[in-house]
Amino acid sequence: MTHISQKEIEHLADLARIELHEEEKNALVFDLEGILSYFDELKEVDTDAIIPKTGGSLTTNELREDTNNNLRIEKDVAIKSFPDREGNLLKVPPVFEK
Repeated sequence: MTHISQKEIEHLADLARIELHEEEKNALVFDLEGILSYFDELKEVDTDAIIPKTGGSLTTNELREDTNNNLRIEKDVAIKSFPDREGNLLKVPPVFEK
């Protein structure tokens, strides 16, 4: 059986940017250990004679040809029209903040 520690739960909560109380952490440890033990059971199933499937339907992708619509904007015009820039560097707001 796989063991999940409180530290791993806290790390996952930090990655998900959620705040957990102690009882929620304990419940998550119990639930995740149950889920992972189920995967351990599935690893024991003999699948040697099973033919892998590639999908659940017979549909195929219908693709269109790529066309050039001449919507290209000149690089210099795009850089000059950007609201916040420094030379040829475009300044954008930060995506991740700690």
